[in-house]
Amino acid sequence: MNTSLADSHNQKVEKLLRERLYIQQICKKDFDFRQVCKARAAKDILFFINYFVTTYNPRVKPSLLPLILYPRQEECILWILDKYESGEFATIAKARYTGASWLATCVLAHKLLFEPDFKGAFASNKAESVDKIGSSDALFEKLVMVIQKLPSWMHSIDLDRDRKIRLLSNPSMNSAIAGQSGRDIGRGGRSSMVFVDEYAFVQFDEEALSALSEHTDCCIFISTPRGTNNKFYELCQNPNVDTFYYRWTSDPRRTQEWRDEQTRRFGEQIAAQELDVDFTAAIEGQFIEHKWILACVNSVDKIPGLAEIDDLRQAGLDVSVKGNDKTVLTIRQGVVVEEIQTLPGDYPTQTALKVHALLETSDIDSLCFDADGVGVDIAGALDNLEQLPEYQVISFHGAGKPSDRDIPGLEKLACDVFFNKRAEAWGNLARRIKNTYEHVNGIRQHPLDELISIPDESQLITDLTKPTVKYRGSKLLLESKQDMRSRGLSSPDYADSLAYAFYEGVDMSWLIAA
Repeated sequence: MNTSLADSHNQKVEKLLRERLYIQQICKKDFDFRQVCKARAAKDILFFINYFVTTYNPRVKPSLLPLILYPRQEECILWILDKYESGEFATIAKARYTGASWLATCVLAHKLLFEPDFKGAFASNKAESVDKIGSSDALFEKLVMVIQKLPSWMHSIDLDRDRKIRLLSNPSMNSAIAGQSGRDIGRGGRSSMVFVDEYAFVQFDEEALSALSEHTDCCIFISTPRGTNNKFYELCQNPNVDTFYYRWTSDPRRTQEWRDEQTRRFGEQIAAQELDVDFTAAIEGQFIEHKWILACVNSVDKIPGLAEIDDLRQAGLDVSVKGNDKTVLTIRQGVVVEEIQTLPGDYPTQTALKVHALLETSDIDSLCFDADGVGVDIAGALDNLEQLPEYQVISFHGAGKPSDRDIPGLEKLACDVFFNKRAEAWGNLARRIKNTYEHVNGIRQHPLDELISIPDESQLITDLTKPTVKYRGSKLLLESKQDMRSRGLSSPDYADSLAYAFYEGVDMSWLIAA
């Protein structure tokens, strides 16, 4: 947990609770003020939730709690509305205990109350997960709870209306929310928006996806991971489907001690899958372990002196051609990743010119990029600039021979351990990430210049977990992009860009303990 995040949220909660009580007290007496609040609630969903919505959690006392959103929850709400406005299918890959289904409930409740002609739907694997009277886990019961606990002047909905056929309607707006389950998902009349809860566990997931494509323009699939052999995982890996990652680390109430307790209770594999949102927790032979990566997220805030490392300022560029994956540019200062930018795939010469324009204002020392394939044209374009770059251009050949540097403690050269230079670059990255994990968790102290701090960028975290370790004879080899595609994985563009940003003379002593 980031202490500053927790402190900031606690201050926000105290402030909003005072304001919430004050506003609701005035609304009881002042009709005009009540109408102003209702009008603002209709326009501003965050105001609606933070000042009027109540949730129910039978596991805590008191069980009825005002819903005060923390930053990642607010981001999620606004992200959902953006997907709705643009008419997209998208996914929320979430940890347990994050309240994602409550957020979906709040969005549907708000639409039901304030958007004319809105037709929404809740879907899940089993009927009882959608609607079971008295069950606080059922989606419809959450929806009824949210509306029921609002001030009476906020709505005039008959909460018992058509409950037997799982339909909640608001005649004054001609709006309604339906429930769907099993093979009924995506059936019936069209919907403005559909939420599918725990999609990774839906038995007929492919059939549901096909039906939903004809049923609605906007569907949000919400789920905790369930390995890699399901449609939810495929959607999350699809570059054309936007995914919102919602890990336990975004919850200001959670601490590392809490996370460690979950590991002791359930085991690392389950905890990694259900709390860290690690789809590959059950996959053996990961090149970089997920728990190592999470320790590096904003480690600059955890490790004193990390920001003061006076070292290379280098950019790493992973190039994509027009129409394929993203081109990713990563800039690091010392051991801290300061910036990650993405550019749409373009012709190599245009990409080179765009990147050069960005780097001219970034005061970098060097640019490292994979010069194999389309990268050849990047190098040519940079060489043909009217004025040569002031930064060093490092043409990295991932398929080339590794360096002949000694690996301390192994009495071997890097070229005797790794099959190619790409594996060596990832080995350098893995060493830093593992060092940081050990340093943060008090397992072993390492020099600060052998650590790394990365931003809380979901796609980077996911990409770093993708490749597995392979061997060609006795030499270590990173799983190829082609093999990853056969497992349904997209190219790890963000992670490759990071590896290039940190590629220089490499120390492989981390392998001694591997």
